[in-house]
Formats: sequence, C-alpha cells, structure tokens
Amino acid sequence: MSSTDNKPPLPQPGDTPSAPEPAPAAFSDKNGLPDEFFDDEQHSQQPLDLTPTTLKFKQDHKFIDLRPDFVIDVALAKNSDSEPFNLSNVNKLITALKNAGLYVEIRQGSASSLLVFVKCSAARLTRQYYYSATKDWLYTISTTPPSEWNNEESPDLTPAQKLRLIYSILTAPPSDHGIGITPDIGEWYFIKSIFPLHNHELNKQWIRRWSTKWVIDAEDINWIRNHFGEKYALYFAFVQEYILWLIFPTVIGIFTYFFLGSYSKFFGVLNIAWGVLFVQAWKRKESSLAFEWGVKGSSILETPRPQFVPESFKVDPISNEKRGYYPNWKRALKQLAFIPLALGAILVVVILQMLSFSLEILIGQLYHGPFKSYLALIPTGVLVAVIPVAVSLYSNVVAAFNDWENHETEDSHEISFTQKLFSLSFLTSSGGLLLTAYLYLPFGHLLRPHVDYITVFCQSWVSNHFASPERFEINSNRLQQQVLYLMGTAQVIKFAVSTVLPYVQRKTVSQAQRITSKEANPFNDDPEEVAFLEEVREQAREPEHSVQPEYQEMVLQFSHIMLYGIVWPLAPLAALINNWIELRGDAVKICVDMRRPIPSRAESIGPWLLDLKIITWIASIIMSSLLAMFSDTYSEFSMRSVEGYSLVNSSLWKILAFIIVFEHGYFIWSFVVSFVVGQLSNKNQIKDKQARHYLRKISLEEEGSPVTVTGELKNFKVSTVNPSETVWKSQEQNENALLEEAKRILHRVKEINNPTPGETKKTK
Repeated sequence: MSSTDNKPPLPQPGDTPSAPEPAPAAFSDKNGLPDEFFDDEQHSQQPLDLTPTTLKFKQDHKFIDLRPDFVIDVALAKNSDSEPFNLSNVNKLITALKNAGLYVEIRQGSASSLLVFVKCSAARLTRQYYYSATKDWLYTISTTPPSEWNNEESPDLTPAQKLRLIYSILTAPPSDHGIGITPDIGEWYFIKSIFPLHNHELNKQWIRRWSTKWVIDAEDINWIRNHFGEKYALYFAFVQEYILWLIFPTVIGIFTYFFLGSYSKFFGVLNIAWGVLFVQAWKRKESSLAFEWGVKGSSILETPRPQFVPESFKVDPISNEKRGYYPNWKRALKQLAFIPLALGAILVVVILQMLSFSLEILIGQLYHGPFKSYLALIPTGVLVAVIPVAVSLYSNVVAAFNDWENHETEDSHEISFTQKLFSLSFLTSSGGLLLTAYLYLPFGHLLRPHVDYITVFCQSWVSNHFASPERFEINSNRLQQQVLYLMGTAQVIKFAVSTVLPYVQRKTVSQAQRITSKEANPFNDDPEEVAFLEEVREQAREPEHSVQPEYQEMVLQFSHIMLYGIVWPLAPLAALINNWIELRGDAVKICVDMRRPIPSRAESIGPWLLDLKIITWIASIIMSSLLAMFSDTYSEFSMRSVEGYSLVNSSLWKILAFIIVFEHGYFIWSFVVSFVVGQLSNKNQIKDKQARHYLRKISLEEEGSPVTVTGELKNFKVSTVNPSETVWKSQEQNENALLEEAKRILHRVKEINNPTPGETKKTK
C-alpha cells in the first residue's frame, strides 16, 4: 500500500477512482510502526486489548490506541433455522471494504451475527475529502478555490467531517466514489446496520459542561457541529434560540397572570407579535448559520435513497451527468391521495375525544354510585388505551404511503413521514381543548334544561345510580385545567418516558442479563476484548436517533403557547423551564440511550419553518376568537356558571368582526417584520458574497481571461470589419467640421421658429 505520506493529486471532474489500495487485515494509522507489524501472519498472533472506548494492539508489551471508525452489523443467516450461515456474503463484504482502501477486523456479534470493524486509511480519507471538496466547488457550495487547496498535507478534519466522509465511502454509489452498501436492501440485505461508536469520554465532557451552564452559546453549538455534524448542531441551535426568545412572553405572562388574569387582550396581542418576530428571527438565524458553516445549498448533493425507483434517467443540467428522475406531479398526486386517509384518521380521533368528553361529564356530574373516583378515570383510560393504538395503525399506513410516494432522498422521505404524523399529533394534543373552547364553554349551559332526561335515560339503560344534581353547573375552569396539564404535567411525563425510562429500562435489562447469564463470557471472547465487545454489542441493539420527532415536539409546544397562552399566561414559563431541561436531556439521550448519530449536513430545519408560520396564522384566528368570546365575561365565569347563563356575551357578528380585524392586523405585522428583517444586513451572507466576488476577480486576473477586472479587453485585435463600418469611416469628419454642421442646423432651427416679417408674409 502507498504510504500515507504520499498524498494523491487533486481529482478532476469526471475522474474515476484510481485502483484500490491493498489494505492490511488489521486497521491502523501506523504511527511510525514498521510494516512488519501489520503483516497478516504476524498480526494474527498479536494479542488485543480493547476497552469500551478504544481498541489497542499490543506489541512488546506496549499498547497502541486504534479507534475503529465504523461498525457493520452483519447477519450470518436470515431468520430461518434451516438456512445455513452464508459466509460468501461476509467474503463479499470484506473484499469490497479492502478494495475501497479500508482496514477490517471481525469479531462475533451475537449467535447469528458478526461485527465488522472498519478503519479508513489516511490516504483514502484524503482522496474522499478532495472528491467531496471538488463536488462542493462545482455546485457552488464551497467558496474555497482549488488554487488554495493544499494536496501536500492531510486535511485537518473535525470528527464529524471524518465520519461523514467515511460513511459516504461505505454507502455512496460507485459512481460517487463509494462502495454502495445499502443495509437490508438489495445485494446487501444481510447487513443489518452501520454505525459509529460512541466516544464516552467525549460524551461525559459534553454532559458535564452543559449541566453547569445556564446558556448554550455559539461555542457549544460549534462543538456539536464538529462532533455530530451540522444537522444536530442546527437542532440544538434552534432549541437554544427558542429558549432565549421565550424569556419575553414569560415575563409578560407572569405580569398578566398576577395583575390581569386569563383572556387578556394585552397578552394576546403581544403573544402574536412575539410569535411572528421569533419565526422571522429564526429564519434569518438559520440562513446565517448555513453561510457560516459553508453548507448553503448542500441539500442538492444528498445521496439518493436505495429504495428510490426512477421512472427514467435525465441529464443533470448542472453536472451534465445522468440522474434518476421521478416526476414531481406524480408524487404530488400520490400525496393528494393521502388526504382522504388523513381526514378519516382525524374523524376517528375527534369521535374518540368526544366520547371521552361525554363520559367525563356523565361520570363527573351525574353519576353518584360506588367507585365514582375510579370510574372517573375511564374517559382518560379510553384515550390512553385507544388513541396510541389508532396512532400506531395510522403510522403503519403512513409509512406505506410514504414509501409509495417514492422519495428520492432520505431527508425528504423522513420529513414527509414526520409531517404526515404532525397533523394527527397536533389534533390529538389540541382536540380536547378545542372541544372545550368551542362546544362546552359556550353551549354547556344549554344542557341544564335537559339534564333530567339524560339522567332518566342513564338510569334505564346503564345504572340507577345516576341522579340529577340540584344545580347543574358547567366547569368554567376546565379549559385552564387542560392547558395547565398540557404545558405542565404532560411535559414532565413525556420527559420521563422519553429520557428517564429508557435509561432505567436499559440498566435493568443489562443487569438482569448479567445475573441470569450462565457464562461470564458466552461468546468466548478474548479476555482483553470482553469489555469492549460487550459495549459494541449493546450499542448495536440501541435505536437510531432522529431529530425530526424532536422538532415536532418543539413545534407542537410552540402551537400550544400561541393558541392557548391567553388561557394560562404561565404557559411560556412552563415551556421555558421544560426546554432548558429538555435541551440537556436530549444530549443525555443521544449519548446514553441511542446510537451515535451519523453526521450529515443540513442548511435549514426544513418544512418545520413553514409549520411555525402556519401556526402563527392559525393562532391569530383561534386566539382572537377566544378573546372575543371570553375576555369580557371571564371575571363573571363563576356567577354565570352557577346561574346557568352562557359564558359568551357577544354576538356572532361581533366575534367574527373581531377575528377579521385581528387577523388583518396579523398580516400587516407579518409583512412589516418580514420587510424589516429582510433589510438587516447578515454578516455571514455578506462574507459569502465577498468570497464569491473575490473568486470571480481572481478568475478574471488569470492568464486565460479575455478581460481585466475592470472589463477591459486583453490583446484586442480586429479580425473582420463590417462593410457598413467602412462607409462610415470614409465619411468621418473631424471635430471642427462636425461642430460647424451642428451650428448650421441650430441656426436654421432658429430661423424656422422666429421668422422675420418679410419671410412671414412670403410664407402666407
């Protein structure tokens, strides 16, 4: 193999990968070791010392740290006892890895799987870096010209860049300088997963640092970018920005709660104004980060999904390469076909929530028999038991629809799936509140004359323990109680279920396995390797993490603040506290409960930004309607409930007029904020434009450029002359003659405009 000190030349567009480098059986960066150490025969006799975070080769009683870059979990057989182990698949994988210039080590994973450890050589990594840099340059993502690339030294890569490049070697198609491994798909069906290993010391530093900081700053975000990639850095930057922006409504909400109360128009107007400002500010922030990180436009270079089935192949107008193509209009038609399913799912959820709502009123206010305190839990139990099942079925159908839509990239596939679930999640979290706000509170008093009939019906068909109360009252505080639960108790439960419970469960299962295991080393691992391999096997069992559900959680919370913040003004405070803890909980979850994420680039939060904008518009309608209905009568809620009066004292036309005025105010404010923010200078965008301007100046100064920076032609020579130009040139006069001609014409014009008396008479 060529030495890692001999760097390859820069790849040119259209180049094919050079002949693969032979790789030794064991991976290493050599670190000055003699080549004999890496001889296959000699290496097979080298004992190994592996810890949960490092892999070490031992030579002459000295350990040399070697960290594998990726682990490939390989199934030796399908889920069939009759099918023998297929070692030809393993041989195929090893050959492909070695031909790609990667180092390989193999250990047992489970009773029917292998763990293939992969290490990329410095030379192969350098080549892949320049492949990627060249493509970024050709697609105008990068502003660093090739003339400034230094192919005499290895590039200084962050851990995230290194893992991203190596993952592209493993999974990118051969046409893009990769092996083309597609886990669980096609010829690579026997590969279960590919994942990098956690660096536990790094994770501990991350958690320790964040646990002692009140505010996550730009340095922390860049640290995440360097170790986990731009996609995760952008998520944490979004949550931190959201936390900082929550301070304003928190302060206003505390003031409103203690001095103005619920349904305050003052808080409602400021809340809408804040929401619009936050959305526009984040839009500008994410654009600035994309320019700063050099990923603006990087989404165009996403690798196609292995499951993507092109209808035809077309020439890319930018790269002039053939690419798989699927018409957008066909995908759009398939997405439209999903609408009836979504509406049906929404209808089912509404029916379930109305059923639970009705049961809650019947048991809470009309039932007076035994076990009332337990029976009161039935409505909640119905929702808790049935809705998750319905959502699970819906998710399976959505997944099938999503596959049918034939998305080209993993990101678009994942985002489409999450967006389809978002609509139902929004309804399940807000449906009960909407029923209370628009049915129970405005029209609940109409039940009072009919309570006796309802009681008689229940006594006849259900139980004689139903009885009409002496005075039927609606619960005027029901909406506030629901918002309090949604923003307080529900968030605590969600955090415990998503972060604390998986950790406790994993520790319990791991401890139980150690206690019940008959053998301390069931896989007959080398004693020096046991700790490391157990750690790797555990990570192989861990689920993959995705930022899309995390975005969904934040966007749902934002919707609750925007729509129902006026009901309980302390909602922003509850969100602020929850998000401060959630931000650190997400870090712990990624480090402890999930596989290490594979770094990838991202330039925006995707369609979630549009969701935020839509939510602010919906809030202008929902919030204004609640203000129109309840702001004037809130102080009389108790009296009106007791007396059986409606809690709404405004006519329908007055409510509609208030909504229209409020909504138009929202549109005007949105336009003003968008215009003003658009006029503000973005230093990172300016730097990017300066860099691109500089590159164009450099190209004009090059020897092959026909013009100078000022636009002057270099070495200009006339090769042909237009015949008409020859005539013009022959008739050319000097400046004095031209000036005399101009004077003669001017004199004639004056004579025409100011004729003498004699000339006037002659003219007549």
